Formats: sequence, C-alpha cells, structure tokens
Amino acid sequence: MQTPGLVDLQVNGFAGVDYNTPSLTPEQLHHSLEAMLATGVTTCLPTVITATEARLTACFSAF
Repeated sequence: MQTPGLVDLQVNGFAGVDYNTPSLTPEQLHHSLEAMLATGVTTCLPTVITATEARLTACFSAF
C-alpha cells in the first residue's frame, strides 16, 4: 500500500544532526534529510531556535 509522503512542519534536526549548530555542514544536512526521507517524510521545514544574528547566519550557511 502506498500513501502520500509525510510533511514535518518543524524540524530542529534529525539522525543526530542538530540544525542549531553553527558548524553544520551541507553534508550533515544532506545526511539528515536522506535519513528523514527513509522514514517517509518527503517535505519538511528545517527550523532553528532564537539566537544572535551571527549564530543564525552560521547555521544557515549549510542550507
């Protein structure tokens, strides 16, 4: 039986990867998204918590 992919509207991280880490790399992000896809989530909204502009900028660089 097939069903539509799941949607996760708030993801702070997955598979041991924390999106709130300034040293987050594109490879880590890719790993977490691939792991999420394997669970049936096809769409997500990655989120970070409130922080300084510098910290947020560092976190966003992986995206």
